[in-house]
Amino acid sequence: NSVQLTNYTAYFNITHNFYMQPGMDDTRFYDTSCNNDGNPLDYDVDTIYDSEYGEFFVLIPTISV
Repeated sequence: NSVQLTNYTAYFNITHNFYMQPGMDDTRFYDTSCNNDGNPLDYDVDTIYDSEYGEFFVLIPTISV
């Protein structure tokens, strides 16, 4: 039995790699894989730590748990 949540905020801690811009301002979140023309998701940048990693909060419109 699953429950569907709406407007769920998910936390992501993402490690910077050499493909990313130094300030990680090219980071984006989508509701499907990038090569499937997904819809962009709203997100907030919490903190970027010296281009080592970033903390993000992403709004997930609906998710089954």
